[in-house]
Amino acid sequence: MKRKIFIGFLVVLAIALIVFIIFLLTRPEEMKDIKYYEKQTHQYYDNKGFADNTFLIDSEKEYNIFKKQYDTPIDEKVNFEKDLLFIQVKPASSGSIMMKLKKVVIKKDQIVFQIKEKTPKKVTDDIAFWYFVAVIPRDKAAQYDLSNWHKISKVKK
Repeated sequence: MKRKIFIGFLVVLAIALIVFIIFLLTRPEEMKDIKYYEKQTHQYYDNKGFADNTFLIDSEKEYNIFKKQYDTPIDEKVNFEKDLLFIQVKPASSGSIMMKLKKVVIKKDQIVFQIKEKTPKKVTDDIAFWYFVAVIPRDKAAQYDLSNWHKISKVKK
């Protein structure tokens, strides 16, 4: 009887250990030592490609296209020889919906923004448009799959 209990205990312990290891291996890794922030505006875009997308800006030319398309919402000083600019844009149905770029993480070998959204019980009757921005060193970003980020010059109007 004691042997069955002991074996049962070992099986439960082994399962718990396997679950813990899987959790550690699949947990997103936070990118450290990078600059990131969010900015709210009250712009409106009806083109889906420009209203809800992720952009990788790797040159002054791409940055100028971005600033022209979005009426210069971001005024980030970037040395494109050293750094890349990652911008995610997202509309909100109300200006009272607050969003925060909590972390920039690596998930399944891709750079992903973790955005927290807080909606009050009563919202204002206006729109909002959010910019989530990260400046990441080129050598750090080059280690990852960037296929979930798009060049703004390639987005169809």
